[in-house]
Amino acid sequence: MTACRDKVRLEIIPYFEIIRDVEPGKDVAVVQVEHGWTVHCVW
Repeated sequence: MTACRDKVRLEIIPYFEIIRDVEPGKDVAVVQVEHGWTVHCVW
């Protein structure tokens, strides 16, 4: 979430979810963003 807000211009606000213990000791992060018509870049 912080990287999307601080490192991407125009900023994007994602839907963020963490799925814990997919495998023992390993988590998975799921990030979804809405489709848009503007160009984004990473700073």
